[in-house]
Amino acid sequence: MKKYFAYALYLLVLFLLQTAALRVWSGAVPFVPQLVLLLAIVFALTHSLPETLWFSFFAGFLQELFSAQFFGAQILALVLTALTVYFITRRLTAQEISFLVASLLVVLSTLLLGLWIFLYDGLISFLGFTEPLAWRSLLSLKIFWTILLNLLFFYPVRAVFKLLPK
Repeated sequence: MKKYFAYALYLLVLFLLQTAALRVWSGAVPFVPQLVLLLAIVFALTHSLPETLWFSFFAGFLQELFSAQFFGAQILALVLTALTVYFITRRLTAQEISFLVASLLVVLSTLLLGLWIFLYDGLISFLGFTEPLAWRSLLSLKIFWTILLNLLFFYPVRAVFKLLPK
């Protein structure tokens, strides 16, 4: 129980840092690292499938509270991305994740998160509940900088996670 409290507290701290960074740099710098996504990746690398599902659901729900997307987009996107990381790592390797594999997972997850949200929004707009997102929102240069920041912040997020109680 103590470890789950530590995970929840770490998730909350990263969420607050991410939302604060979005608020502070919303005009000057249009990109910040996706710290909650990085924590979901680390969690998927180190925990079982049920734990990964629950953690990514709660992380997505937390992001959903401050999201501008139709309700459920962040939850579904984070759960699907964490599941993808979980299944890829269980098929690729059973040992410590190398730098190259970790980098590829971060790049893939960053791209997939945006794609899942775009597809979810497309489904909701197809049902007539909202207007569809433009393709340029998915294919912009902003994603390159977000990937770069996610790569830079992955190992610090992982290092702090390793310090949490097991």
